[in-house]
Amino acid sequence: TPVQNQVLDLWSLFDFLMPGYLATQPIFKKQFERPVLLAAKLDRKRQAEAAKRKPPPAPGSREAREDAKIKKAGNDALKALGTQVL
Repeated sequence: TPVQNQVLDLWSLFDFLMPGYLATQPIFKKQFERPVLLAAKLDRKRQAEAAKRKPPPAPGSREAREDAKIKKAGNDALKALGTQVL
């Protein structure tokens, strides 16, 4: 497939077809790629912990707040990207 599980591949395709549509590569990375990759990394971490039966962070704890912040940033980036592309 053209996009091989890399967010930046989407930017490359759009930049070829419509240069500048998704901004420059550094802006795209900051706005979309980093938040999406951080959220995905957090999901993998939580799945690994669940497999080891490690309990999730306590609600209201610093770790839980950080996790929520990372997930929200990733979801917001995906929504913004979907809105812009579609």
